[in-house]
Amino acid sequence: RQASALAAAAFGAAFLLRVVGNSDPGLRWVQWLTPLGWVQHLHPLTGSSALPLLPLALLIAALATGTVALAGIRDVGAGVLSAHDSAPPRTGLLAGPLGLAFRLERATWLWWATAVAAMSLLFGVVASAIATTSSSALEDALGRLGARDGGVEAYLGVFFLIIGATLACAAAGQVAATRQEEAEGYLDALLARPVGRLAWLAGRLTVSAGALVGLALVAGVAGWAGAASQHAGVPLSRLGAAGLNTAPAALLVLGAGLVDE
Repeated sequence: RQASALAAAAFGAAFLLRVVGNSDPGLRWVQWLTPLGWVQHLHPLTGSSALPLLPLALLIAALATGTVALAGIRDVGAGVLSAHDSAPPRTGLLAGPLGLAFRLERATWLWWATAVAAMSLLFGVVASAIATTSSSALEDALGRLGARDGGVEAYLGVFFLIIGATLACAAAGQVAATRQEEAEGYLDALLARPVGRLAWLAGRLTVSAGALVGLALVAGVAGWAGAASQHAGVPLSRLGAAGLNTAPAALLVLGAGLVDE
């Protein structure tokens, strides 16, 4: 699972760099910082170029060499980033269900915050470039979505629809994690003590709801930072409100999932 997470993070970073490189002619040099950009510059159907094969071959050779070198120095079944079977006791935040829920889910929510911030920052960076090169068909599509006119704010509004869907996925994941905690029997040890199921569920719900609102704020601030870097002229108050506007749908998914549970 750790290897899969690292691979997904590397692929996500490469994809974001490629999107930035494709967003504006002045940023085309960014395409050469990612393997996905090298593949794009091969142009196999529209004028093949062999030059991008060089960094691809060097990357493959470096990874293969590193794999062989690491395999020779580590024990069988052990990873480079080893996991420990034991750890010193840490009892912080274990005084009640709310603290326990925060402690169990804080790492997950920090990862979500990082991903949402990166996505929103990227959307803010490319919004101005897309707005200046948009077509009439795209503006008509924006009009059907409720945008009264084109421009940076209209495109940022569409981008925040994607952020809203992302937050809804985060909420659904929390519902699934809550159900799994009960189904796998992890909750039994807690309910054997003077802690009711409703108190435990209220703690999880409070932490999840607060985290979703926090993610919405992170999305708004990061989107504003990206747009401000391109001098888009959209104030922080409007993008902050746009970020918060993505929270209700995620909260609805969270509530509906917990009610169904």
